[in-house]
Amino acid sequence: MKRALRLPLVAGLALLAAVPLHAQTGASRRSTRQLASALAAARQGPEAYVLSKFATADVVLLGEWHGIHENLAFLQRLIPLLPRAGVHVIAWEFARRVDQPAIDSLLGAPAWNEARARDITRRFKVDWGFREYVDVLQVIWRVNRDAPAGAVPLRLLALGNAPRWEVLARPEDARDPARWAQVWHGETEADWARVVLDSVVLRGGKILTYTGLNHAFTHFRQPVLDGSAFAGFETRRFGNVLYNRLGSRTFMIVLHGPWPDSTGYGGSLVPPADGAIEAAIRGAGLANVPIGFDIVRTPFADATGRTSVYSRAQHAFRLADLADGYIYLAPMDRLTGVQAIDDFITDELLPEARRTADDVSLRQATLEQFRAVIAEGADLRAALRRRYRPAIDGSAAVRRP
Repeated sequence: MKRALRLPLVAGLALLAAVPLHAQTGASRRSTRQLASALAAARQGPEAYVLSKFATADVVLLGEWHGIHENLAFLQRLIPLLPRAGVHVIAWEFARRVDQPAIDSLLGAPAWNEARARDITRRFKVDWGFREYVDVLQVIWRVNRDAPAGAVPLRLLALGNAPRWEVLARPEDARDPARWAQVWHGETEADWARVVLDSVVLRGGKILTYTGLNHAFTHFRQPVLDGSAFAGFETRRFGNVLYNRLGSRTFMIVLHGPWPDSTGYGGSLVPPADGAIEAAIRGAGLANVPIGFDIVRTPFADATGRTSVYSRAQHAFRLADLADGYIYLAPMDRLTGVQAIDDFITDELLPEARRTADDVSLRQATLEQFRAVIAEGADLRAALRRRYRPAIDGSAAVRRP
């Protein structure tokens, strides 16, 4: 299903990416203006783009950089539209599979229960106190409440494992492989995929999945590093397992956001595709226009990623190796963080938060320290100020034949 484009927007954007913007003169500048005008008239919104993919795919995977408000706001706009494409299930990284009965009860209740929604999210991760993630649950609840009699209800299908973080009681425990085996107690991302297959796809249904970017990879083999040295490939991500079973019945879409740089996953952040995507969209005059577009079988397929860790997977990395499609919601310098929930952890909840935090250094943390951790996780702009390296000329980031 890595099929050719049908919309002039994508071809135009890709052509712009292939032309060095700093080298445009005379006829090329006029051509760029003409392309930009045509693109403005023919663009496809991101919601319509996602819905269109269900015409041929059973599973559409959205992969996010965590904590970007615009991504979650987009998902909340998309959710009420999903039944138009015959989609009634959203698979969600940010809740545990063992809490599925509580989720079903919450989303089918006659009244919204904020405390229960926060509790479900907190059991996923005690410091995941971000308003927009909890609001996704409320959007689904509201769609079900307002649905006409006899309508198929929307369901949120929890993907997350149930790690036993309390096993890591001391800092030295985090260096013990046997302890980590106890933390995960045999659960893997294959368990995520099994839920999607058994609950939806193998029963003839279609599903939208929403996870972090690295979980969503389908045909891409994610590089594994030992320090800064390449150590092989990870081929068992959630999307990999689905792709191995379903092939072209999957369609993976990247949501615009930063990528880890080539030194590893915890260092600096760089523009996606060496800046080619934002350069092309700026050239089309669409910097503030949300759009969705295909990567595979377009000139965008050959966009590079040499500044990113994803390029460590192979010598000639191409954007088409990573994903099938792309959604752009805003330029990097206008993306914003999520809203921290100030009372996500309370005095009453503090002992449990200390016991189950995934960071062993929080075992004796104060309430103020937990709230500071949540606030820091919500502050995308501060994170980008610390880690983002934008000085890349994306105009030259597409290979020429």
